[in-house]
Amino acid sequence: MAEIMYGPMQLLVIGFENLDFHGQIRQAFGSAMEAGVIRLIDLRFVYKDADGNVDAMEATQLDEEERERFGAGPMK
Repeated sequence: MAEIMYGPMQLLVIGFENLDFHGQIRQAFGSAMEAGVIRLIDLRFVYKDADGNVDAMEATQLDEEERERFGAGPMK
């Protein structure tokens, strides 16, 4: 098997006390991606509502072939 190099990559985990977002994070990521500063490999937001229900959403800039190379599953 041929060795494939990726990187540099960084993992970022952020926690928030207040989930009162109004699109600022998405706008900041969008601006950085459009400028070519970052490439989004895998993004997952996990959140819990006031009743304790957990939900999630995810995003990527990888196409299907790239997700397969990285070992990522299909987007849900």
